[in-house]
Amino acid sequence: MDSLIFELNKRKIAYEDINEKFKFLFCITEISSFEVRHQSAVLQKYYSKDFPVSFSNECIHFQSYILTLPKDNAPKTILGMLQKIIESDLQDVFPSCISIALKMFLYVVQLQTA
Repeated sequence: MDSLIFELNKRKIAYEDINEKFKFLFCITEISSFEVRHQSAVLQKYYSKDFPVSFSNECIHFQSYILTLPKDNAPKTILGMLQKIIESDLQDVFPSCISIALKMFLYVVQLQTA
């Protein structure tokens, strides 16, 4: 029983850590551009090998795009954001950084639930 509790706590801490790093993506339309820039810079520093310094600019650009969508057509989840990029054929507009960040989050969450 103790090992089960230990493993559950370990998983809970891992989820909290990932959610903290990627949290700005969950509410990208509700926070200021300044906050998006700040939070994306924190994520970029943590994953500096995966994201260039320009990651913050791409996040601001993505925020602006999402805000232009009608409310009923705006994605509400991380998976929805990734699907919107693919469905709208925006891989050239958001070539790597945003797509990679969304995929990283989804991959890590999938690993944690496996």
